[in-house]
Amino acid sequence: MRSSSNLDILRSLAVLAVFVSHITLCIGRLEPESYTFVEAIGRSGVILFFLHTSLVLMLSLDRTANEPAFASQFYIRRAFRIYPLSILAVATTFVLQLPPAAWSNSRYVAISISQLLSNLFLVQNITHQPAVLGPLWSLPLEVQMYIVLPFLFLLVRSGNWRMRLLTCLGVAVVSAWIVWSLTGRLNLFAFIPCFLAGVMAFKRSGRPRTLPAWIWVVLIPALILSMAALPFYERHFLQPISICIEWAVVWTLGFSWPVFREVTWKPVVRAASQIAKYSYGIYLGHNYALYIFFVLFKSSPAISTLLATILSAVLAVSAYYLIENPFITFGKRVARLIGQKAEPALAKA
Repeated sequence: MRSSSNLDILRSLAVLAVFVSHITLCIGRLEPESYTFVEAIGRSGVILFFLHTSLVLMLSLDRTANEPAFASQFYIRRAFRIYPLSILAVATTFVLQLPPAAWSNSRYVAISISQLLSNLFLVQNITHQPAVLGPLWSLPLEVQMYIVLPFLFLLVRSGNWRMRLLTCLGVAVVSAWIVWSLTGRLNLFAFIPCFLAGVMAFKRSGRPRTLPAWIWVVLIPALILSMAALPFYERHFLQPISICIEWAVVWTLGFSWPVFREVTWKPVVRAASQIAKYSYGIYLGHNYALYIFFVLFKSSPAISTLLATILSAVLAVSAYYLIENPFITFGKRVARLIGQKAEPALAKA
């Protein structure tokens, strides 16, 4: 499948929801009700990331499914895509002794070796260690889902995929409920349905596109704002009922995505393409920009917002060309070598 402007719009609005949420929190002077509403907007953006990631990676697996050792190649590409920049972000926070979130006015807290290693390997949700950088809470969930995505792809590739997908959904929901009942924590199981929505969207990707494109552009922010505006969700978005709301939203988007025509208005397409391209750097790097202009060098909210936005963009673009893109290219080369080595073995078999 060629590049989709609708998916770029989904990803760009997701990262903008996170960025706008955090910069609004930095401006401060919010009532408790407004604070929780703004927080919920940021979390809603992360939930949409899960849908987007799963859908895009399923499409990628579909393109490479006939290559030798396609799962191994997938893992290699994802490792070189995610870890270099996240390791740099963790190391920067550790060395400079920065607070995990500029928007919470938190101070630096000494980072233990176990916490540092957990964050470097993106397993802090398993080791129950705090994230050294606020946005890092979601990356372990994505990395752990990468492990099972090739198996999910093979599971739904043929046969009665609907029943198989619903079975996976049921297992995830029951597992999330059991873990919550026993521990009071919501772990990876609680977010698996968000990724399964991307699998469902992938399987529906051949549907006729009949709905106007502009509705897609309006639908995404409308769902983000409506979800964040729900009183229970915005105050308790770590509770089971709020997780169910998130499931409903991503499944609504995943189900409807295939029937929308692609957005073709050039200004929107170009802007979404650029924001989506640099979104990973925006997601991991904006905390540093907010810290500099809202904590270290305080100015008026307007000036701080402008300067933090500019610096976030500069950091994201720099990170892409200096870190992300070189390692993405290198990862593709390593994956290609693995495929070439696997091909003779498959031929002999």
